[in-house]
Amino acid sequence: MQQLSTIIREKVSQLDMSIHNLEKKAGLKAGVVQNIIYGRSKNPSINTIKLIAEALNCSIESLINTADTTENKVNQSSKSLQLSQSEKSLKENWNQEQYLLCLNTVYQILQELSININKDQLLSITDEVLNYSSVNGLTAPDHQFAKYLVKKYNHEKFSPSQ
Repeated sequence: MQQLSTIIREKVSQLDMSIHNLEKKAGLKAGVVQNIIYGRSKNPSINTIKLIAEALNCSIESLINTADTTENKVNQSSKSLQLSQSEKSLKENWNQEQYLLCLNTVYQILQELSININKDQLLSITDEVLNYSSVNGLTAPDHQFAKYLVKKYNHEKFSPSQ
């Protein structure tokens, strides 16, 4: 898998566009995309990724589904050793369409509630929604459960540390 910065560079090159023009077209401040490309911004918000995707005429999924750092691969490997039986079953029965439905549901809720989160947080919530849906035999993501998770995360994000 490729890093987000590599994917952005490739798409910018394919469109014969400069990073500065991408930032301008996306309506982002100068340096935002450069910070992602040069690794100074490791977890851009979903809104930033959405604006970049729109400016590059591609989907959010094409930017984040293929973006994966070595660190994420190592973390994923160590996490897979700790998966519960239901999570192992879910991983073995990976359904890309179901995952994208869950991702879209979470994204719509974030927009509806005007909440910005980073990529890792988005994917974590999406994973929980997918796991819940799969364990409960649902063919579509549970919108209420997804909304609960987003609100729970947002509340914990702004609660004082204990």
